[in-house]
Amino acid sequence: MTAAKYGWKMDWDISQFAIGMLLAPNINLSTLAGAFIGMGVLQPWIKSNHFCEGGLQGPSDPSCWYYSDAPKYMDLKAYTMFPGIAMIVVDGLYSITKLVVVLIKGFMKPKAKSTHDTSYRAGEVNGHDLQEALDRIFNSASFPWWTYASSYVVAVAFCVLMVSSQFGVAWYQVLIATLLTPIFSVGIIIGMGLTDWDCSGSFGKLMLFPFGAWNHGGSLIPPLAVCMITISGCGAAAHLMQDFKTGYLVGASPSAMVIAQLIGAAAGCIISPSVFHLFTSAYTLPNDDPSQSIHGVFGAIYRVLAAITTTKGLSALPKYCQTFTVGFGVFAFGLNLGADVSRTKLPMLARCMPSSMGLALGLLIGPYLGLDFCIGNLLQMLWRHKAPQQEAKYGVVVASGCLAGAGIATLMQVFLSLAGVVAPIKVSFQAAEG
Repeated sequence: MTAAKYGWKMDWDISQFAIGMLLAPNINLSTLAGAFIGMGVLQPWIKSNHFCEGGLQGPSDPSCWYYSDAPKYMDLKAYTMFPGIAMIVVDGLYSITKLVVVLIKGFMKPKAKSTHDTSYRAGEVNGHDLQEALDRIFNSASFPWWTYASSYVVAVAFCVLMVSSQFGVAWYQVLIATLLTPIFSVGIIIGMGLTDWDCSGSFGKLMLFPFGAWNHGGSLIPPLAVCMITISGCGAAAHLMQDFKTGYLVGASPSAMVIAQLIGAAAGCIISPSVFHLFTSAYTLPNDDPSQSIHGVFGAIYRVLAAITTTKGLSALPKYCQTFTVGFGVFAFGLNLGADVSRTKLPMLARCMPSSMGLALGLLIGPYLGLDFCIGNLLQMLWRHKAPQQEAKYGVVVASGCLAGAGIATLMQVFLSLAGVVAPIKVSFQAAEG
């Protein structure tokens, strides 16, 4: 049960099993390895050797790295959360650099417009032919570069105008936040594509530190507003990746996906507030009631973090946390560089290189996610060994059904809560007394 204190417990979430079925084994194992490094080695070692009671604070004892009265995310959790964020940021910047190189090469040598038929009919293609057909469909449409630039400029101008006028945030702070968000979004997109997990909230917490220090001694609104801008932008990019992955698998055209995104964004302006009202009607938010399935405590947590960062800045981090953050960032750069070099020089070694994004996810989320992913992957491998043709045909369908069912179950849980229905029995596993 000591391991459970560090997150080593099973969540038994069928949706996470399904994600493990969809991900590559390298990603699943990397996520579990990241959790082992963070919650199996780093956190237990720091807590055993460098934890002190709050009353012992002072410079006299160098062995005290953090204290019992430290606020949430500034305690033991900081030693895995901020290094995980650093790995994602470095991975994103590394990917941006590679992307810029590819774009420059693409502009210097434009690709000829495809003349292949971009449609396919079920039963006519399979296997490798189907893969090529899906690739042709996905690459069949291209949009002029000025549409990206003009749309981004309009969105930035609207964001600067609304946030600065409604919340009193300096316009240049909002502008800087909107310029940084696309950079962070690259890392989020890669992470979502590899692991199907959204880490936007981690980047929001990261933005609290520089902007909190910038507004030292002032209002909490500016760092909180910048934090939410980052989370909203990165979250939208992550969900866009999910939608395009789905569109690719079903053979949807890029233009149809863009139109669907515009319709979805417009509908979201009405649906999102309605769903929020639904949740606030079903639950008292925030709450600390362990019997409730939804607690909604993040608003209070972000406010506390903003209060800390506006008074202390980066010095609010526990001792040596910045050192660990820089070290894991360098480690992520080394992994990415090693993967690229070995891919051309030693292909066999490249297959064994862990994913820096998977390791970062394990550091941020904890062991239960990697355990669920690996169990889902194991179930898929057993199915593939028993009935390979059946698994190849229905594997993605089964995983998608599990994900959809989990979402429907969450809505049903809300409706039952609104109706006042209480579960007649609960099952839990905990240490026996004595």
